[in-house]
Amino acid sequence: MCIDDNELLIDCLRRLCAQHAWIEWAGAATSDRGVVDLVRARRPHVILLDVDMPGIDTFALVASIFAAAPDARVLMLSGHLKPVDIERAFDSGVWGYMCKSDDPWLIFDGVRRVARGEVVLSDDARAVHTHHPPRSRAAPPPTGPSTRSNDFSTGNA
Repeated sequence: MCIDDNELLIDCLRRLCAQHAWIEWAGAATSDRGVVDLVRARRPHVILLDVDMPGIDTFALVASIFAAAPDARVLMLSGHLKPVDIERAFDSGVWGYMCKSDDPWLIFDGVRRVARGEVVLSDDARAVHTHHPPRSRAAPPPTGPSTRSNDFSTGNA
């Protein structure tokens, strides 16, 4: 699942997902309207979330997402690298932080790595962030109605 106000980015990631059988697109939203209900209904394993969306406190949204789907793994995506945002993101429990300027294949790989249980920080984000996150997190495998693996909707990493 991708929550971002950049529809071009959403379309690019949707097309990348369509090229690979190991991942399933669970949907997208361009605002926070209905996101928690969508997350609750679709039970995404990995959620790409834009850090800076107009009128949205994305860190509060992260907390709402985790309340609705505790097994979800959020990967933050930003067009502006601010150390304070990176720190707040990891403090809120996200699994990674990447840049919109990263090659789409790197973002796609970040999703794959987060699905496997790795904590991801892109090279550009790492360059401005002074505290590095752990390489991985101990977390129980996601639960849900699906047996598919490595997807944006549900399944094990």
